Amino acid sequence: MAGMANQTDDKEMKELNNIGFDIIEGLHCRNMYLVLQQILKYLNGEDLLNAELTSKAWKAAISSVNLSMFWKIQFQRKFANSPLWNNLHFNLAPSYDLALKDHWYSRKLFNKLQFTAETVTKNLMANDLTKDFIHYVVEESRKIHVNGIDFTKKYIFLPFFGFHIQILNRHTLKVEEEIHLPEEQNLYVTFVLYEDSFMCAYNQHITIRHLITKKTEVFKPPIEDDNYIARLFAANGFLVAGIGLKDDEIRDCHTAMIWEIKSPCEIAWENFVMVPSSVRFCDVFMDQRFLIFAHRPSPPSELQYFIRSMSEPRKKGKVFKFPSRFKICMNNIVHVDNFVVKYCDGFLFEARPKHSTTMILSKYDVQSGITDNVSLKVDLGSQSAFLE
Repeated sequence: MAGMANQTDDKEMKELNNIGFDIIEGLHCRNMYLVLQQILKYLNGEDLLNAELTSKAWKAAISSVNLSMFWKIQFQRKFANSPLWNNLHFNLAPSYDLALKDHWYSRKLFNKLQFTAETVTKNLMANDLTKDFIHYVVEESRKIHVNGIDFTKKYIFLPFFGFHIQILNRHTLKVEEEIHLPEEQNLYVTFVLYEDSFMCAYNQHITIRHLITKKTEVFKPPIEDDNYIARLFAANGFLVAGIGLKDDEIRDCHTAMIWEIKSPCEIAWENFVMVPSSVRFCDVFMDQRFLIFAHRPSPPSELQYFIRSMSEPRKKGKVFKFPSRFKICMNNIVHVDNFVVKYCDGFLFEARPKHSTTMILSKYDVQSGITDNVSLKVDLGSQSAFLE
């Protein structure tokens, strides 16, 4: 078998010698893939990837080759079993099926997704640096003063204390935007990341920064002079500004202004809906069906959720209460139980620790009003670790 392989190599080399052209100038000539086969025998997986992605000469040569014959040998043999391939799903579009053999051809795969060798080599071959990065943020947040962390499909959002914001590419961890807001006294700032746009409100203005086109739009909603934008919410095709009073230290809102987000860089500013709330609200959930205000009552007790139809947002609806969260302890000190509330597809989900080994998960159907609770045995370690 070894003798036959040597004879094949000798035959290929003789054929190469008879081609009679300069390699650089004649990349599109017939049998160019034989030249590549000889060269790529001596490349490891990383070098193979770099050559295939970065060199126009390689791409030009490969374009005239039967991919099913060439890459099925070179790519599968050296690249398919590498750590890079195992981590590649992290960056692939959901519609891209790794099980299909047509997707084993690296030129088709990588060119379609517009990756570069530098990005892939530095970030994915190091066993998915995103996990290490998130771990770093959690561990070092006290040192670098990170005021939370948020994600979209493409971006990581890091607001720092001191009017400083970083937006990173989720896949490459490259800083796409670094924003320094004006550090003015009595400047009320709230911001949110929605798809490809960074939305920021300060005092009475809303700024939209599109992270792909790098275009910036500033809009001033028609609100009274003694009001300001206390909170900003964006989800499911809607932008909501919570309007509060400037002398309110709690930063709760009394009115919601709602705009439709037609695209990440197009908002229907002129067609807004002003929705006064009968109670002050601290959070908003919304989609095409429902508009939900979260209210912190005074004196402190359980959180209340005022539910309205998005088709008639001014019309009052039902009120729902999750179990008690706010308690008055000794010396009138307010104790707040740790909890997490999320909204998705017509359901409110709440998770709260009961004690060190148990958590309660509640699901509230906004349409029917039915609530389901389940008690889960888990090793929380501590409540703060569980919530993190």
